[in-house]
Amino acid sequence: MRYQIAGYLVGLLCTHAVAGELKVDSLQDLRIAPAAVTKTQALISSQLRSGQLAGVTVCILRRGRVAHLRAYGYRDATTKTPARVDDIVRIYSMSKPIVSAAAMQLWEQGRFALDDPLADYIPAFRQMKVLVTDQAADGKPRHRLVAARRQITIRDAFRHTTGIAYGGDLVKPVNQHYVANDLVYWSNGMYAPKYTLLDGMSRLGRVPLLHHPGDQFTYGLNVDILGRLIEVCSGCQLSVYLRQRMFQPLGMVDTAFHVPDDKLSRFGPVHDKNKQGKFYRLAAAATSPYRLPPRWESGGGGLVSTITDYARFCQAILDGGKFQGHRILKRSTIDLMFANQLPSGQSRRFGLGFGITSQEFGSGSHRRKATVYAWGGYASTKFHVVPAEKLVLITMRQRVPGNSICWTKLVPIVHESLRPLDD
Repeated sequence: MRYQIAGYLVGLLCTHAVAGELKVDSLQDLRIAPAAVTKTQALISSQLRSGQLAGVTVCILRRGRVAHLRAYGYRDATTKTPARVDDIVRIYSMSKPIVSAAAMQLWEQGRFALDDPLADYIPAFRQMKVLVTDQAADGKPRHRLVAARRQITIRDAFRHTTGIAYGGDLVKPVNQHYVANDLVYWSNGMYAPKYTLLDGMSRLGRVPLLHHPGDQFTYGLNVDILGRLIEVCSGCQLSVYLRQRMFQPLGMVDTAFHVPDDKLSRFGPVHDKNKQGKFYRLAAAATSPYRLPPRWESGGGGLVSTITDYARFCQAILDGGKFQGHRILKRSTIDLMFANQLPSGQSRRFGLGFGITSQEFGSGSHRRKATVYAWGGYASTKFHVVPAEKLVLITMRQRVPGNSICWTKLVPIVHESLRPLDD
């Protein structure tokens, strides 16, 4: 029996199906070589036995239908609690595409233009300084502040070219300013600062930029800024806007900025490894700050979700902004989000919320290339959508620091198994 992803996921979310392979469609109908699932299971089983993984959940969709959906290993490696497909996980930076899409809804309504100065909506960013490092007369590094050559635009926030970072050791010259303004993002695995977005943007506006706006890609608090922009342009708190305009239309029933008590049993810890190579709880569910609504609703890294919820979002994006009869964006808007927005000469491609790469698919005489739109999260969550192949691939784990041990080996297995859709 065939199931459309829309109807199938509704049933799954209502029943909270337990772990186990949920074969719901014919791989032959989806033009996927049957060996893909066998190889996937063998790969993950091997990585579980060797202790590389604690647990992982995999979702493969093609043509809007489920080819493979299964939870492997443990939700909690310390108690050997099995993983389930309805586990609620911290998706960290996989929040970014969702919030970027939500902001583009307001762009469609004419609430802002992409090249508007950000300060027209958030005045704290009006007089930005750039931290310039050069050499003093004695040969030592010299840090000085200069006025930004131009205003930060809203497009800069979408494409991470504001010059605003996350702080930390990778940006040592400017990190003292993050610390001085109490904008440290790293605690309990990773968690946002303790201020409201309104207060937080005022503090962030006092932190110098790493470079002049538009000069280069610098990963940082840019989508948190878009979260505040959504509040300004909509008149709604970010969580309210997302619930009403994204989560309810798409049926994303478990995606939010916190985990209520009635769902806590499905929320596991985030793991790390000790010196002996054993997994331990870096942040337990029962004592997690995610149990309470945060003050800083982090559009860049604060959401929790399930693999089935995220599959709904990905399918809506792949299908041009529409899912199960609900349209969240116009197809032309999705096309714009998928277009590279970075200046020439950059080593990467990035759209309005999505990383862009070209990858290979199929095998033998059917080997071909297609464009992939993707991102990941700090706790080793990954996804990509491939419109030309009608493919969605998602993996959910809870391991920090994030790594791609499973993803990098799973992707070629899935990609090579895809037969052309038109033969």
